[in-house]
Amino acid sequence: MEVDVDFGGLKECFEGLRDPRVIGRTAYNLTDILFLTLCAALCGMDDWESIKE
Repeated sequence: MEVDVDFGGLKECFEGLRDPRVIGRTAYNLTDILFLTLCAALCGMDDWESIKE
């Protein structure tokens, strides 16, 4: 069974957040970090080391 999921819509939920980090000192977009962290947590990752993996 194939499931069609629109992750773009979910990722848009984070677009309005202000990024307090210093511009030029960040390697990744805050929206991407939050989205990937949420996905990892939903998949059972419960610490930063697991999320990083």
